[in-house]
Amino acid sequence: MSVKWREQATKWAEWLVVLLLGGTALYEIWISPGAAWTGSTVVSTLLAAAIILPVLFRRRFPLAVLLTILAVSAVQYVYGGNAFQPFFAFMLALYAVAAHSELRRAVLGGVIGGSRSSRRTSPSYWKARASAR
Repeated sequence: MSVKWREQATKWAEWLVVLLLGGTALYEIWISPGAAWTGSTVVSTLLAAAIILPVLFRRRFPLAVLLTILAVSAVQYVYGGNAFQPFFAFMLALYAVAAHSELRRAVLGGVIGGSRSSRRTSPSYWKARASAR
């Protein structure tokens, strides 16, 4: 297998993953609304695009993509959604940070990614706290 063919196959696979994630998100937003993506369909579509499209750049800017996906996913979750696409995009970005970054950035990405599961940094913690006021 030549190197050029392998690079081409990698690019096609990345586009396929983004198209599948985007297609499933758009289906859940526009065809069966209210299930996982709640609220306005336009806002949910913009949030889905802001979460899914950075996956295309995960090899070139892994840490920036991870931070973008985490920030927009938190907004989407607080907005009322509970879809699987942000989690899948997060997993792809976290892997990219580990695989394509230098050691310092990979450790930083691991710490940031690991803190996502921490109680105090989870959006549900802040959502419950805000509703208690």
